[in-house]
Amino acid sequence: MLGFDVHHTGYNPSPAVVNGIVYIGSFDKRLHAYDASTGEELWAFHTGGIILSSPTVKQGVAYIGSEDGSLYALNALTGDQLWSTPTVRPITSSPTVYRGAVYFGSGRNLYKVDGADGSVIWTAQTGDQIALSSPAVGRGAVYVGSRDDNLWAFNATTGEMLWSAPMGGNVDDDPVVSGGLVYASAIVDSITHGPLSAFNASTGKLVWTARVGNGYGEAIANGVIYYSSGAEHAVIALDASTGARLWSRSTRDAATSRPTIANGLVYVGAGDGNVYALDSVTGHRRWVAPTVFLKPILSSLSVVNGSVYFGSFDNSDNVYAYHLP
Repeated sequence: MLGFDVHHTGYNPSPAVVNGIVYIGSFDKRLHAYDASTGEELWAFHTGGIILSSPTVKQGVAYIGSEDGSLYALNALTGDQLWSTPTVRPITSSPTVYRGAVYFGSGRNLYKVDGADGSVIWTAQTGDQIALSSPAVGRGAVYVGSRDDNLWAFNATTGEMLWSAPMGGNVDDDPVVSGGLVYASAIVDSITHGPLSAFNASTGKLVWTARVGNGYGEAIANGVIYYSSGAEHAVIALDASTGARLWSRSTRDAATSRPTIANGLVYVGAGDGNVYALDSVTGHRRWVAPTVFLKPILSSLSVVNGSVYFGSFDNSDNVYAYHLP
């Protein structure tokens, strides 16, 4: 196991690992870049606000949103700023890059900007704040959740609203698009368990809904959707077509990070400060690895080249790299 201190990075942003470099945002208002093998800091870029957005790195450019209200594009090797696009509200939604454009939320608005220079192509408005939901793009549409309790779909080219679907609670989840369906979960309140739902991606018609408890997101692979349930303290696997529960595996404490699927395993962080690796077919627990201070892991895990990377809100605010067995 390798762990390296990122100087008060905080826990919420998730790392991007590209071409041997780990990129992660920070409560210290910086985007940090580290050598993925050694943990040596390569550069840090200072913004004007806390970074809760997770970075996206495409074609040598690192994109990151900040609570100072700007989206930044940086040279991924040097950290030099290429451009920035100001908005009127903090950006906590993570950017999605698709076909040369960058999609992200700020306040009530969904933005599409040109990835080359940051110029605004269009904006579209939801009924309330796009807080932590990051857009998903597919089938000619862009999907995003809002704190108006709806999942929204907009035309990816024009920004025209296609449909909105009520979820019964805040949609801070990142939607997942696969096989003609779009999946999202809602948080009703701390007591009432929110649903995980599947909608027809073209029409917004509800296909199925499953009670899985308030949680931290979902991922899909091979016709199975995996969900991190905080309420059930478990990772839950469901049939992506029907919502039928296939298996559930306890994580002792709340499963607090979005699942990552790689190498036939489901990786997830939990509130007990452990990383769990589960068999994606059976849910069998393959191994458990602790962090140093056993504090909650809210960062999603990035699995690249035989290692898993993640951030933890522990006593030293570490980002960790574990070599996989």
